[in-house]
This record gives sequence, structure tokens and C-alpha cells, in this order.
Amino acid sequence: MIRGPEPASFDRELRHTERTNNGSSARSHLAGTVTDVILGEVSARGKIQAGPFRAVSTLSRDWAEEPAPEPGVPALAVLKSTHVVVERP
Repeated sequence: MIRGPEPASFDRELRHTERTNNGSSARSHLAGTVTDVILGEVSARGKIQAGPFRAVSTLSRDWAEEPAPEPGVPALAVLKSTHVVVERP
């Protein structure tokens, strides 16, 4: 988790940005900051810190390279799933 007053202020600003309907059926959007992009041979893994949540996604390597998202830039994790598993601790 990224801690401190500056990231918290930045996160508050991201939450108040207007979202427009771009035709997507995805309803869950988490505004945050790119923390890491790891390039593999075929794919890439991207990480976004959105408040107390961390979103990790598999990305195409082509997308991750053109231009490569850098840690610290704002990003939006858009979650769409037809299957969610909930477990008790």
C-alpha cells in the first residue's frame, strides 16, 4: 500500500474525476495509480493501487509496450466478471 498525505490527496482527486459512459457494460471502476508493469515473453502483468485495494491484471505485451505505463501515473481499473468467488477468512 502506498502511504502518506500526497498519495492520499492524489487518490481523492482521482475519485472526483467525472466518468463518462463510453459504451462499456462494466460497472466497477477503481481509480488509482500504476505501481508496477512486469513484461513477460508473451504477456505482461500490471498492478494498480486504488486506495486500500490492489488490482492486478494480465495484459497483452503489445499494449504494455506502446507506450509502457509507468509507475506513478493515474489509471483506472475496470472490473468486469461473470464469475466471482467469495470466501470467508
